[in-house]
Amino acid sequence: MKQLSDKQKCEICKLARIVWDTRLSGETKAALAAQFGSATAAFNAWRHEQQTRAVGKESLVESADADFCALMAHFYLLLGNNLKAGTWIMRGATDAKRKILYLILTNCVRAALGYPSYPNAICRAQFKCNLWQASHGQLVCILSTVRNRISSRSKREAAASLN
Repeated sequence: MKQLSDKQKCEICKLARIVWDTRLSGETKAALAAQFGSATAAFNAWRHEQQTRAVGKESLVESADADFCALMAHFYLLLGNNLKAGTWIMRGATDAKRKILYLILTNCVRAALGYPSYPNAICRAQFKCNLWQASHGQLVCILSTVRNRISSRSKREAAASLN
């Protein structure tokens, strides 16, 4: 198992810092700083928690090269940049998973649903994991769920237009 390079670790930490600086409220950061003793310790604790949520490993030293794309996707989702998160999810997927992810992407784009945040929320609700952690079979179920929700929304809109 190849470990993350220093460059990859640096890239993850920089992105995590941007999320910390721009997306967390001052009150949240102050509360964490008080809990952990300093702003730096608070940031590191928060980053470790997010890394655990993303790949199940608290430390970047424990993370493998294969975890890099998932970590980048997770932090871009937190940042609210769905386009970059989706790109990182695709980069980290195998060919079979990439095909299903592409179908999920095209269905979400066609229906103006946020990709990857929308299917990721479905994945977390149904399978208790992130989109990039889902198996091929789970991704097929998510694709089906997305298509069914689009279909039911279209039917509701058609019925509303008749009234």
